[in-house]
Formats: sequence, C-alpha cells, structure tokens
Amino acid sequence: MSNLYESKNYDLTFRGILSSNIFKMYTNNDCINISSEISFDINADYASSINYFAASILGGIAHSIVLQSKQLNIDIEELEGKIHLNLKKIHFL
Repeated sequence: MSNLYESKNYDLTFRGILSSNIFKMYTNNDCINISSEISFDINADYASSINYFAASILGGIAHSIVLQSKQLNIDIEELEGKIHLNLKKIHFL
C-alpha cells in the first residue's frame, strides 16, 4: 500500500481571479481574498505564509489530541509538538 501515489502525495489545485485590485483564490470550499503580497520569507520579523501553514498543521493535530483525550477522560498537562516541512517544489499553471 505504501507504493500507492496517494499514500505519499497530496495534490491540490486552486483557481485565482483578480477583480477590482483584489485577488480571490478559490479553494474546494472557500474563497480567500488577498489584497497584498504575502511573504514567504521565513527570516522576516513577522509571520510568513509558511509559518501560518506549519502552525495550522501542528495546531490542528494538538487540538485533535486534546479533544480525543477529553472524550476518554485523560488529562493532558502539557503537550509539545514538532513539525518539519520539506517543500521541494510548487508548480504554477
């Protein structure tokens, strides 16, 4: 099963339209308005898009663990996580 393409890859395709100086990116279930350039600079003094991406993954996992633990009456005093992103390539069509 580990040889299946889908077991190691998750392909996403998005569509974007510029209208009235606002770029709208359409996802499977939402539309995100982008009014200015988004930084990918991980060394900037402010959070970049990569930082938000990593935070959403790690934060989502942490919240899922806490929710499941509450349902099982397990108390979690502390929780620590680590994420490593290896972004090899992004294709623009």
